[in-house]
Amino acid sequence: MKFTSALITLSVSAVLFSGVVRAAITGTDSVQMTFKTTVTTGTCKAIVVNGDGKNVSTIGYGETYKSDLNKKAMPLSIVLSNCSGVTIAEVEAKAGHRRHLLR
Repeated sequence: MKFTSALITLSVSAVLFSGVVRAAITGTDSVQMTFKTTVTTGTCKAIVVNGDGKNVSTIGYGETYKSDLNKKAMPLSIVLSNCSGVTIAEVEAKAGHRRHLLR
């Protein structure tokens, strides 16, 4: 009797295992993936132009005391060109972190 129940258990296990293996080999028709991204539409080339009309990457204040930084104005322009898919451009200026200021 023990031999028969062991044989039945072994047979059922083999059938279940072969079903799992077959499912793994044949694959599935249903797969789902989720992606999270930021989509940015439109592109432009941006160039900073100083008060003299020269393309620059840094606006130089020259020799300036820290106390005069808020009093000094430096003219600049941002020129956008070769825009594709852009209908409006917003520019925002923010104060830098204290660690970037002159000491």
